[in-house]
Amino acid sequence: MGEKAKTALVLSAGAMFGAYHAGVWKGLAGRFQPDLIVGSSVGVLSGWVMASGCAPEELERLWLDAETGRLLRFRRQTQLMRRIEELHRAYTPRIPFGMIALELPSLRLRLFQNTGLVNEITPRHLLASCSIPLWFPAVRINGLRLADGGVRSTLPVWAAAQMGATRVLAVDCLPVGWQGWYRWPAGMLVPDRPAAPDLEVTILRPSQPLGGLSDILFWKRDNVARWIELGERDAASLI
Repeated sequence: MGEKAKTALVLSAGAMFGAYHAGVWKGLAGRFQPDLIVGSSVGVLSGWVMASGCAPEELERLWLDAETGRLLRFRRQTQLMRRIEELHRAYTPRIPFGMIALELPSLRLRLFQNTGLVNEITPRHLLASCSIPLWFPAVRINGLRLADGGVRSTLPVWAAAQMGATRVLAVDCLPVGWQGWYRWPAGMLVPDRPAAPDLEVTILRPSQPLGGLSDILFWKRDNVARWIELGERDAASLI
């Protein structure tokens, strides 16, 4: 007999547009349960909470909290670290969870996992997922300098395959054409890793534009509420 099929939920990079992930999680509730979750950049933080089995309404509440907006304004890394430590303590993945980070200066992509047998992800790993070069310094962990993996791999389907997934539902909140901008310049120098050719992949993207450059960079409660609602509708039409 072959190995059991495993379905992964993969969450993209996308800064504030990541609120769309929370809406998708809400729309999937009760109808879709992934075997594992993988995230890039902001998808790491939402994915960590999702993997803990939290109610969709709880993730929605976190995104709508103005404190979240204040901490994600590309300012003080120390304040962001305190909030991430709280997040790490409050939520523990109940299913395998993977996150990617970018090793500097080699631009090598690294996959870190919490699977129950191997639990690599510390608060500093979560912080690295938010450490966009030029805004925040790289995070030093065990001799490595790690930064936001989204600047090279915005939608890490390859990482889900590496964790044993045979099917993937990938939620890409970046507008079509923005992937190159988000990945510049690291992604221009070193391409993203390709997905396994035999992997069954479904990609869900917003059915309506989420906004422009200022919207992806700055938290606005009305935007977050709108993106969550759109994500819920899009997910409901998918399953």
